Amino acid sequence: MARGARGNYHEPVFVENGPVSRFLAAQNWFRLGVLTLAALFLGKTAWDHTWALLRHQPLGIDFLPMWAGARVAFFEPQRLYDFVGLTHLVHPLAAPFHGLRPFVYPPPALIAFAPFAMAPFHLANLIWTAIGALVTTAEIFFEHDKASFGKPWMWAPMVVGPLGALAGIGGFSSHRLAKTALPLASAVVIANGLQGTFLHAQGISQKPGGWRNLRYNLEMGPPLMAPLLVTMVGGMGLLAAILRREP
Repeated sequence: MARGARGNYHEPVFVENGPVSRFLAAQNWFRLGVLTLAALFLGKTAWDHTWALLRHQPLGIDFLPMWAGARVAFFEPQRLYDFVGLTHLVHPLAAPFHGLRPFVYPPPALIAFAPFAMAPFHLANLIWTAIGALVTTAEIFFEHDKASFGKPWMWAPMVVGPLGALAGIGGFSSHRLAKTALPLASAVVIANGLQGTFLHAQGISQKPGGWRNLRYNLEMGPPLMAPLLVTMVGGMGLLAAILRREP
């Protein structure tokens, strides 16, 4: 064994350049290629389905029953579980969907949604989404803090998340911002999510065994697909800017 400059001993490193080594390297690249193609396929499929859904249903349709229930509880509590009445209330916002709409259950959930009932639906939905973006940013902060923010790019989501939330709020209040700031901020969020996916894949490859020890490193390394959730949020903001009704 050779003694290092600072007195540390280093084990000898043996490099094999034979057919076995080349086969293993090719196998690793093949796995990476398959994962990349799978991620691209899933991303395109998600985009196509999201685009198709948003062309036929309004943004925030999942939040709509909670907002409607809290609003009725404030102003007409006797109609809280009048399904026909609730459906008539939300119909202008839920068209072209027909039939009875869901309701809030259990009733204590109304406590959480009550503040949103004081605002118009689109503003309440935007605030709800912005809160979700900020909570996601906080979760990313704690996950990156586990790694002591070892790389400067780990700070990027801390800036991009609130930026996207502010752009969404601005896009609601201003048609001009909805067509300029919102798509620009959403594109930045998408780019950051894709960059995070690449950096997480790089982190997995740098763990002992790399891609050869794929299952273990996927479980113990940085979450490979987690940044794609950020990309999805950015995609929703981009679609919201595209599909926003003209004034």
